[in-house]
Amino acid sequence: MQPRLWMATWGLVFCLIGEPLMAGSFEDGLAAQKRGDYTTALLIWKHLAEQGSGAAQYNLALMYSNGQGLAKNDAEALKWYRRAAGGGHAPAQVHLGAMYDKGLGVPRNFALAMKWYRLAAGQGDATAQTILAEIYDSGREVPQNFWQAVKWYQLAAEQGVVVAQRNLGLMFKEGRGVPKDYVQAYKWFSLANAAGDLEAAKNRDLIGERMTRDQLDQAQKVAKDWMLAKILEKAAKCRAAGSQVCN
Repeated sequence: MQPRLWMATWGLVFCLIGEPLMAGSFEDGLAAQKRGDYTTALLIWKHLAEQGSGAAQYNLALMYSNGQGLAKNDAEALKWYRRAAGGGHAPAQVHLGAMYDKGLGVPRNFALAMKWYRLAAGQGDATAQTILAEIYDSGREVPQNFWQAVKWYQLAAEQGVVVAQRNLGLMFKEGRGVPKDYVQAYKWFSLANAAGDLEAAKNRDLIGERMTRDQLDQAQKVAKDWMLAKILEKAAKCRAAGSQVCN
């Protein structure tokens, strides 16, 4: 075989091999990542990311951020987080905020960190809501604002974030940002404990000693009602999605 023909033939082979990878769907990338085939996942997601897929941009950024299947590269992670975040991808906004918050791959800029945290939180991202709540609760680089802390803890707690549930219980227990309310405190401590938070259990038992029987009954009822409502909500979403099995 002539050298030029040999090179052309191998070039065609590489194209044919590469095409299925480059044309893969986002789910194909997930499957490849799950089985440890990071090269394939990277090829699929980079192709989709360059076409504007926010989910692919985000997952590609995660690979660079975690050094998964390639060298850890904060600059590349930042690049793809920015693209995804600019397109409205909430988890990417959270990660971009964290990079500015910690100065990873970029000079530290708390104002920009807060911008991206707020955008993600406003879209309902529970992680961003919890971060904002903790920032306002502690007064980290912002004026301490318990009302804002309660607002964001409440939103995250309603989504089942355990640390937000426990901290919201503390706000009600101590009357920070809200009137002191042992029934609500007991409720949130109980819910956090149901998810395995032992510190929440200690706080629940401590305030339980200060509550009347009627208050305890009410607190236990509202906690059970909350859990039942979440179970029914999940089942309804599952049915709407057409899934036969709801976990």
